[in-house]
Amino acid sequence: MNSLIITSFVTFINAFKAKFTESRLWHIINTVYNTISRWWRESVVMAFAEGGKATVAGSKIARVLYLPFDILEFIAKKLHKTVSKGIEDSIICELGRQYVHNFMALNTRFWGVMLLSATVVFEAMHIVFGRGLNIYIAVLAAVGAILTVMNYNFTGFC
Repeated sequence: MNSLIITSFVTFINAFKAKFTESRLWHIINTVYNTISRWWRESVVMAFAEGGKATVAGSKIARVLYLPFDILEFIAKKLHKTVSKGIEDSIICELGRQYVHNFMALNTRFWGVMLLSATVVFEAMHIVFGRGLNIYIAVLAAVGAILTVMNYNFTGFC
């Protein structure tokens, strides 16, 4: 039954697409789209973005626009060894790396703590402003507490 419904739907969509691509409206939309795309590809903005320094290297505008980046690149090259050693030894940078890793790793403890803390703060504000206890937020807090206790990594690349 599901296969018949899905097949019928796909057949309808394909027939509609075939008829629509033969219509005058499709031709007009396509012409407008292609014209705007060509203008955008040939614009100064895209030439600057794609070509970078090679496209407009000799212009004064390029020199002014690239000056801050050139200065930053020069400083980065000069301070690279000193700063990278400090970053490797930094406790704050290590905590930041762990935070990003847990955020990306789908660790249940991390998401549980985030959910639990957000719901506790929201529930406290709810009570302070006289709206009483919100049962849905309390349930979310319980889910956050359960996720915190589980400590399971879904991605498994730790």
